[in-house]
Amino acid sequence: MKKLVICLLGLGLITSAAFAGTEYSGKEMKQITAPPPCPEWYANNEFNVSLWGTYVFTGTEWINDRYIQADHAWGGGGDIKYFFMRYFGVGIEGWAADANQARKETFTDFSDNIFKVFTAKET
Repeated sequence: MKKLVICLLGLGLITSAAFAGTEYSGKEMKQITAPPPCPEWYANNEFNVSLWGTYVFTGTEWINDRYIQADHAWGGGGDIKYFFMRYFGVGIEGWAADANQARKETFTDFSDNIFKVFTAKET
């Protein structure tokens, strides 16, 4: 009985090797592609220059506005930056606005204690 089982196993091995080939007839293997690399928005040693426009609006009427004394103002700004490493850099930025003030020839009174002025005689 043992010889019969061993002979059948040997015959199975020989026939499976005889029918084996180079083509794979079962399920095809799914090819996995690598994800695309992350986008590099910044580079080393990069200059960045920006210009923009701005609009300033107030929450009150121009007569009650403390800062620009107008209903609105137009302006603009810009900046320049230098990145010495990908995410580290230095820069300078500034902006200005031109308010068309309704009171052009009016003296602004600072006596409402917003700005305190001390002289040498007062202590």
